[in-house]
Amino acid sequence: MNHRLPLAAVLKVCVVLLLGAITVVLFQSFFQYLWQTWQIDPFYRHGVWVAGVSVAFYLWQIYEVRKDPFCRLETFPKASFLLGLLFLLSFGFGVYTHIAFLGGVAFIFWMILVNQVLFSSARHTIHFPALYVLTAVPIPFLGEISGLLQIEIARLSTWFLNLFGFEILRSGIVIGTQSVQFQIAPNCTGISSWLVLTSLVLFFLYFMKGRLSKKILLFGLILPIAFLSNWIRVLSLILVGIYFGETVAMQFWHMWGDILFYVLACCLTFLCMLVLFRKHGYRN
Repeated sequence: MNHRLPLAAVLKVCVVLLLGAITVVLFQSFFQYLWQTWQIDPFYRHGVWVAGVSVAFYLWQIYEVRKDPFCRLETFPKASFLLGLLFLLSFGFGVYTHIAFLGGVAFIFWMILVNQVLFSSARHTIHFPALYVLTAVPIPFLGEISGLLQIEIARLSTWFLNLFGFEILRSGIVIGTQSVQFQIAPNCTGISSWLVLTSLVLFFLYFMKGRLSKKILLFGLILPIAFLSNWIRVLSLILVGIYFGETVAMQFWHMWGDILFYVLACCLTFLCMLVLFRKHGYRN
């Protein structure tokens, strides 16, 4: 009995292995940087989960289109040449500037090109996992933005509490009374909540039916929701410290505040989602 594999199957395996090897060579340093960042950067500790979901979703999509033949040259999308140019530009500027986000953009363009080579009916569904990885790639100058937000939140909290008769003092990012003082930490700016919510909402929005304008609106609401929930956290922390002491505020409220106000931000976000998409379902 002849058990030899068809020539087309052998050829496709070889092409897949070749493209996989090229991908590893091109993006090895980028992957190493992401892994190290996910281990030490408090803003991107969710990156491992995003990568896991992306890989699982990509493998599932490959299984769905596994019988597709190679894309032939005469039917190769003309836009792919533009994608190739964008890949070269983003990859080159990423290497030159050492900005990881450009590496993530280059990775998206590269994976779209790879998918179009391997699968003749390459659809947006198989491109989505590469786009989703971008939510776990560090945004440039995020540390500087966090520092500015710490100052603004301290200033806004001081003004708001003074408006209601509390004698709140501020020195930079340290606010409180003469007996109780707190420092506005980076995780109180809402950036961490915003990044995690962005990855969650983007995944759900992909499967949601509905107009693009509503999806863009919901996506834009994530930032103010994350900021508002964390600002309420800062106000409540100060009030608990004033009435119950700094020890209670730090040991209980500050410890459980991460979970409590992250849940609050999630609830507000999904409430907006239900309002905007109450008449729509999910895509198959």
